[in-house]
Amino acid sequence: MKREETEGIGFEDRSDYWRKTINGKTVAEIADIITSFEQRATRDKLTGLINKDEFEIELKGFNAGARRRGSDVYILFLDFDDLKAINDRQGHEAGNELFKRGSDLLKSCFRPSDLLCRLHGDEFAAALEIANPEVNPDNMEGLIQRVVSNLGESGISISIGLHKFSEDEDLNDALALAERNMKLDKVDRKAGREFAK
Repeated sequence: MKREETEGIGFEDRSDYWRKTINGKTVAEIADIITSFEQRATRDKLTGLINKDEFEIELKGFNAGARRRGSDVYILFLDFDDLKAINDRQGHEAGNELFKRGSDLLKSCFRPSDLLCRLHGDEFAAALEIANPEVNPDNMEGLIQRVVSNLGESGISISIGLHKFSEDEDLNDALALAERNMKLDKVDRKAGREFAK
């Protein structure tokens, strides 16, 4: 129960409710424990980002809201390049440091309204609401360039795959298509070609 939900439940003052004890713990302590378990179930421990299960749940409401506003939803599949090679050459500590730094940079690149999750390993997914992408393609291109350049300035290379998410599409199918495009991007960039949409 959230603190704002305690009004009118028979206590003279809400602070009385939170001080009430059950089996030696206050209601406030129990609420904090429940919140901690909920966060562990929905968030990635290392990055603090939502996990794939929570991403799938939140995507339903995100997608519905975007459709009501007449916007499109795009799924991005993001993969740090050469993290395994860094682990092999410099050790896991160096790889973890790069991963944490890259994760923080990724968070700073996206808008508060975007969904960003850690899938597993060094792979991430994002959901973006884009209004009129055909009329204003800079929305998407600007974001992708921001991600690539911000990480690149810190010596981190990232590959990105993009897929337009249809209303009734399964998330796993959309992620598979975005991942396929990410692998093409990785090949293209190693060959010196630009990101292809």
